[in-house]
Formats: sequence, C-alpha cells, structure tokens
Amino acid sequence: MYLQFINQTDSFTQEKNKKKRIENCFISFRNEMLEFARNVGNNMTMKEFSKEVSQLWKNTPESKKDEYKRKYEINREISKNSKSMLIQEIIDLFNRLSQLLIAIINDSSEMSYYENISTIFNLKIRIMIKVEEYIDNVFQFEEKSTELLLKVYYDIYEKSFINNLILFNDFMEWYLKL
Repeated sequence: MYLQFINQTDSFTQEKNKKKRIENCFISFRNEMLEFARNVGNNMTMKEFSKEVSQLWKNTPESKKDEYKRKYEINREISKNSKSMLIQEIIDLFNRLSQLLIAIINDSSEMSYYENISTIFNLKIRIMIKVEEYIDNVFQFEEKSTELLLKVYYDIYEKSFINNLILFNDFMEWYLKL
C-alpha cells in the first residue's frame, strides 16, 4: 500500500481548478437552508445545522422534494447542453418573436392578430426561461443581478437581427411590454 502526501497548497489549487459539481436535490435544499440561516444570523454549529436540515428534509412533503428534484434535473440537463447552443436557441426565439411582430403589422385580420399575440406571449415566457437557464449555466460563479441580466439581453440583442430595427433601450422597453 502506497501513501501519497500532498501539501495543503497543492490540495487547495487542485480543489480550486475543479469544475463546480452539480448539486443533487438534498444539497440544493441544504444550501438554501444554509443561506437562510446566515441571513437570519443563526449561530448553530455545522454539526447541529446538518442534523436540523436532515430532519427538515425528512419531514418535507414529497411535493416539495419533487420540486427540488425537478430543479436538480433541470440543472443537470442544462449542464449537458453546450452554452453556445443555448444562446443560439435564445437568439432564434428572439428572431422568431420579431418576425411575428412584423407579421402582426402586415396582417390586419383580427383572428391572426390574437393568434400571434398568444404565440408572442408563449415565446416570451420560453425566452425568459432560457435566459435564466443560460445565466445559471454560464454565470454560475457570479452573483445574479439586474446588470448581469441586462448584459445577457444585450448579448442576445447584438446577435439577433432585431438590432437592425431598434435601439437597445427601445428593445428592452418593447420586450418588457410584451
């Protein structure tokens, strides 16, 4: 049997360079509780805290556990997708959205208008979900903020053909009004 000794600095750099491990549903729950405990100012030891969280998880209804499981599965799926594929999908949705707006302007029939409006609404929801997935995937080590969200939207705006039609400020107003 061979033992290999690693000094602490080597160990630290190895851990630092590792990719972030995808969380399972319990870890996600535990991290949420830990953040809550820190915000409240709880002074429990980690051993006590771990016991409490385990007990809470044990008593959590299955529906809530399923919610955490869905979050975990979504995060796992996102990590499988390439970042560029995700941003391209968002851009394609934006381009489709702008084409629908042009169709509404060109076609004045009432039935077509209402069909397009409902499609636009559904597209906007899909875009918002995809943008959130993109942010969680690409910017996982950054704090989520409105500036980060605007940066992502600006990247999308620059890469979509809509930037030839309107300014970014107008684009955000237009997007938020949909």
